[in-house]
Amino acid sequence: MDSLTQAVLGGTIGYAVGGRQLGRKAALWGMGLGTLPDLDVLVSFSDPIEDFIYHRSWSHSLFLLTAISPVIGEGIRRLHKLPTSSRVTIMLMTWLVLITHPLLDSLTSYGTQLLWPLTNYPFAVSSVSIIDPVYTLPLLFATIWALIKGRPKIEGTIGSAGKISRVALILSTLYLGWGMLAQNQMQTRVEQQIAQGSEPDTSDPQILVTPSMGNSVLWYVLSVDDEKARYGWVSLLDADDQKIEWIDMDRNLDLLEEGSERPELVQSLMNFTHGFYALEQHAGNQILLKDLRMGIAPDFVFRFLIAKKEAEQLKWNQPTVQLQRQINPEAASFLWSRMQGR
Repeated sequence: MDSLTQAVLGGTIGYAVGGRQLGRKAALWGMGLGTLPDLDVLVSFSDPIEDFIYHRSWSHSLFLLTAISPVIGEGIRRLHKLPTSSRVTIMLMTWLVLITHPLLDSLTSYGTQLLWPLTNYPFAVSSVSIIDPVYTLPLLFATIWALIKGRPKIEGTIGSAGKISRVALILSTLYLGWGMLAQNQMQTRVEQQIAQGSEPDTSDPQILVTPSMGNSVLWYVLSVDDEKARYGWVSLLDADDQKIEWIDMDRNLDLLEEGSERPELVQSLMNFTHGFYALEQHAGNQILLKDLRMGIAPDFVFRFLIAKKEAEQLKWNQPTVQLQRQINPEAASFLWSRMQGR
């Protein structure tokens, strides 16, 4: 999720767990550690695809973060000259702040390589938007309250700031649970409509149901097979008998010759999308690969020029080129209108 959310999640956990030992400094440490895994964006690779798929990999590994937690926790304890009796608490605070970052990220549609280096598989539950104010605001309030009202000294109590931190964590966690329940409800509705024939005939399609930007009321639904991608929108406020208005999109998989040997990087990108990608002929002879999971269809965020055809020969781009994001100025008004079931 966005950096602000990760920072205030860390700040809230930090004060809730370590407030008695560190006072309001626990919230500051939580904010810093909460953003630490995302510093991998400062590591630049030789290709835009690598920058895309290697984000949320080693720095978001549950194994790596668990391994470094005792070291960082002990460093914090010694820096603030805390007694050895606080060692377990400070290490627990550090560990919880660090691992909740990738666990939260894994609930988005981008995907997070939680089990690196055992596997590069990106876990993506797709039950919460990468930006969701309903989730963030309680944590933001709790962190600000901890920084202002938190105990400045070690007094063995965390006061009202501690109670607010815990309430904010409960509310935000319940909201994540609500997102999973809503996603399951939308998934069932989509599958029922496909079974009833509201979607054109397709052979065993892959289906993605994920919330639209900033909310958990309007859901983006995507169905792909070997030939086409079909997308639409489903709102929790839709009438029970309202049909999905599917929009067809050719996947153009034939732009890459069947059986052609693809570079490992391009194949990794295809795997990273979980198969939710399409190809497009771009600017004459260029071949564009677009990730269909993120953005407001048909304006997708992640698009890469992976190859070009010259004299009927396919030549892979080395390095590839990532195109600038497309921003539809009417997207916000469309989402608001569609969210209300219109």
